Amino acid sequence: MLIGLVPVMVGCGSSTTSKSPAAEQTGSTYQRDVAQSGVVQVGCAGTQGWPAAVMPDGIPGVLTQAQVTDAFTSLLANPKHNSELSMSFLKNGATATRWRVLRVDGDTYTLGLGRWTEEGPAKGATFFEIQGHEGAWNWVGGGECHLAPVLPSGDEWVAVTSPDGGLDRNTTNPKVGVTEQECSSGRDPRPFLHTPKVRETRTTVTVYWTATAPQGMQDCVGSRPVNVDLHLTAPLGKRALVDGSTYPPSRVSQSNEQ
Repeated sequence: MLIGLVPVMVGCGSSTTSKSPAAEQTGSTYQRDVAQSGVVQVGCAGTQGWPAAVMPDGIPGVLTQAQVTDAFTSLLANPKHNSELSMSFLKNGATATRWRVLRVDGDTYTLGLGRWTEEGPAKGATFFEIQGHEGAWNWVGGGECHLAPVLPSGDEWVAVTSPDGGLDRNTTNPKVGVTEQECSSGRDPRPFLHTPKVRETRTTVTVYWTATAPQGMQDCVGSRPVNVDLHLTAPLGKRALVDGSTYPPSRVSQSNEQ
């Protein structure tokens, strides 16, 4: 799950839903890349991505401390932004705020504020978008970072969960729950699901499952998990089932398993 670089606001109130095209039967480019090469591009919901490895220290040689201090000082002196920034993103001031450059797009810079590791932002850390140059900085946006792998436009992640009754670890086709992450007017996600990419090892089974994203305005009515078959080369057994829709991937609950 990013993008004008502030958290994505999905319009609610319209009952318009996307048409129901046959879902693609090939995994997304991201799914193939992650499963085969391990290269991960991540981002905050609504932002473009960056390599996970740059998050602790940022991209070197892009901005100096003096340049960033100048930018923060300029933004804090701007009456349009001072009240909000001084109480949130830049509450520690222009010189004491920890930062690193996560992404560069021309004269627009995505910064990670606070403490970040290769697994993402620590509690209270944020992403912060600025645009411009020395003496002429503008605040573009930012917010809390709900880190997720970045997908091609038109795709969305679905979360993988344990089904009602728990996981059946003795079959090669266990049922799992899948839930859309975006507002979708409560549609049945099954016609829109792509074939998942499954990475099986001796100790884990990691599932990267995507769907065709809803188009147009959607009602945010909430989505309940829908049970679908997950096809494995061997029974799950004692291996951990892992959901690849988050970064880092998260283990699926083991409660009520069969």
